[in-house]
Amino acid sequence: MRTKPVLIAVAFAAIAVPSAAYAGERVWGSGETRTSAMDDAERRGRVVAAEKHTCITTHATPQNCTQDAGGWSCWVTVANEHGSCAN
Repeated sequence: MRTKPVLIAVAFAAIAVPSAAYAGERVWGSGETRTSAMDDAERRGRVVAAEKHTCITTHATPQNCTQDAGGWSCWVTVANEHGSCAN
């Protein structure tokens, strides 16, 4: 029966693909405005990236931000491995 190996391959791909997209650490910033929260996330991300000797792979964008009663929160993703960086 050949369906079992195919199902195993599909299950593995479903697990492997999303984890590759999220290979990194999400670093949050906050501020009274969306712009200040984006700047804070970028600043905090640069600090974490420098400590890890890696880079920011997903920069702060308006889509990476949420607003609540206390202001804005935004995130960046810092690579876990230097090999994830283009440089």
